[in-house]
Amino acid sequence: MLLGASVVVSAVVLATGLPVAGLMSQRHQLSTQSAALASLRQENRALSNEHQLLGSNAEIERLAREDYQLVTPGQTVYEVLPPAGATTGASRTSPASDPGFKPPVAPANAATLVSGTGGSSTAPSGGSGLPGAGSGTAGAGGFVARVLRSLEFWR
Repeated sequence: MLLGASVVVSAVVLATGLPVAGLMSQRHQLSTQSAALASLRQENRALSNEHQLLGSNAEIERLAREDYQLVTPGQTVYEVLPPAGATTGASRTSPASDPGFKPPVAPANAATLVSGTGGSSTAPSGGSGLPGAGSGTAGAGGFVARVLRSLEFWR
């Protein structure tokens, strides 16, 4: 009986004295960090290979042609467009995906800018500190008044 009681007491002491939950938590953190380290090592190898490739002139020329549509001096670039009704996936160089081919965005008060009269916009009065803003020196159609009317945040 004394032996059984001592075994139970020692088991209770070991269970409460040893941080089993802490050990399990640390084991989980160790496995997570090991996986992250393996992923970073693989990424490091890939970047190292890419670094070696970028050291060659052939790879630099290939990237310049593919990504930036650059050519060597004396060459002429021809871009072949698909027929008018053809539907193709948008690529990096297609007019649909290049913002340079899109028309400029019109401001919200485009009619006011064209006509030069500010019907609904209000510009700050003479206390704004800007020369010609409502003071009458630049006139109703003056440059500063038109600029102030075109700014959205003055409304």
